[in-house]
Amino acid sequence: IQTFLYHGCLFTYCVLTLAYNEEKLDIRRIYVDFFFIIGIILWASLGNALYTNENSHYDWFFITGSTFPFVPTKLMPLVVLGCVFGMCLIIYGIYYGIRRILVGVQEKKDVKSYE
Repeated sequence: IQTFLYHGCLFTYCVLTLAYNEEKLDIRRIYVDFFFIIGIILWASLGNALYTNENSHYDWFFITGSTFPFVPTKLMPLVVLGCVFGMCLIIYGIYYGIRRILVGVQEKKDVKSYE
C-alpha cells in the first residue's frame, strides 16, 4: 500500500504542477533528468550493497537483475536507465503534443473571433 500511495501522490503532484503551469517542461534541459536517474541508480546501488546479506536480498530500482532474469545482470542498470529515460522522453512528447493541440485550438478561436 505504501508504494501505491507514494507513487500515486508523486504522479498526481507532477500532473497538477504541469496542469496549473507551475512548472514547464523544457526539452533542452532533459539532461537534468538523465543525471537525476543516474543519481537514483547510484543511490539504489549503495542501498542494495549495504542491506543485502546472507539472509535477505534487496533490489532497489530493479538494478540487480533478479527481478527480470531474461536481462543479463551486468546490463540491468543500463536497461533501467534506458527505460526510465525513455519514459521521460514519452512524457515530454505527450506534453508538447497536448500543448500543440491546445495552441491550435486557441488560434482557431482567435481567428473566428476576428471574423
